Amino acid sequence: MIGLKRYWYLMSFVFGFFMAFTLYYATNGSVISFISPLFQQTETTVVHRLINGARLFLLDESNKKMANNLLELSSDVNTQELHTLLNKELPGAPKSNWETMVAIAPKKGENPITELQKEKLAESPAKTLRTENNPIVLEKVTNKSRTNTTTAASMDKNKRIVFVYQTHNRESWLSVTSPTKVTNSVEHPTKNMTLMGKKLAEELTDKGIGTIVNTDDFYQNLLDQGQSYVDSYDESLKAIKAAKKENKNLKYFFDLHRDDKPREKTTVTINGKVYARIFFVVGASSKYSDKNRKFAEELHNIMESKYPGLSRGIIDKGEDGGDGEYNQSVSPNSILLEIGGIENSIGEGYNSVEALSEAFEEYLSNPH
Repeated sequence: MIGLKRYWYLMSFVFGFFMAFTLYYATNGSVISFISPLFQQTETTVVHRLINGARLFLLDESNKKMANNLLELSSDVNTQELHTLLNKELPGAPKSNWETMVAIAPKKGENPITELQKEKLAESPAKTLRTENNPIVLEKVTNKSRTNTTTAASMDKNKRIVFVYQTHNRESWLSVTSPTKVTNSVEHPTKNMTLMGKKLAEELTDKGIGTIVNTDDFYQNLLDQGQSYVDSYDESLKAIKAAKKENKNLKYFFDLHRDDKPREKTTVTINGKVYARIFFVVGASSKYSDKNRKFAEELHNIMESKYPGLSRGIIDKGEDGGDGEYNQSVSPNSILLEIGGIENSIGEGYNSVEALSEAFEEYLSNPH
């Protein structure tokens, strides 16, 4: 403010000087003869003469230019460029021409949801794999030697401990069907994830692991009852409870799904054999979420040791990202598995199920 007052006084002085010069100019140099009658006039007349004299002076371009140069020399203020005054009086004001200033837009970030999923994956203690633009090809496979001689084959086959089901049982693949016209979903009444469930049950049974596979058409059940697709987990829960009531030994529950991601994210080639990659999903809202996560981590780690790259990792999903529960409160050994995607084939899914059965067999052979 002190600087502004200083310039105000200076400009007032300069203006007064201009006025005096104007008086001289207006009277052709006869200042005395002009001033004497001036003070004999009324106040209104005096002001009128001063304003008129200033106007006459400034109408002359040479006088205007001379006045502007004089002001700029004395104060660095250019009357044609207001920012020269602001530069001096505003703290932090730029010293260069203000017209050169441009607004730089912030960089556009990823979708919040995409970022949240990445954070979830990053938080996982298990190894999270980076997806590539092309299907992953791995040639070398390492097999971890077992430290326990007890094998799943020594178990009583009549002792059913595994329950396999498919909540979204009609999830299918583009190799066998086309997207529906109404919902654009890829589904089929018979060639669907139920085939994967049957294959897994077959593989586990051959290894001496008592397994029950549910083949109910949950989708059709919902239609018959006039219920919505969002009620799928409630419908499959009925089957789980019925199975547990009849088989008290059931301990492990596998819900098989098919992801909707493109082939380059859901496919891996190991030693020339193509697999549909497996994604482990843990229900964050389940009362057994911590134990189910540990179960998924152990399966993931074994699978990585035997078939590196087959697992896509583990993700927690709460109610904000889906059902949140996924019926995983029925047991501390419940897991949802996304086996491949819509662009994988049935054969590639079968290859993955075989590998999964091997990993689970080794899991049972290890002490817990």
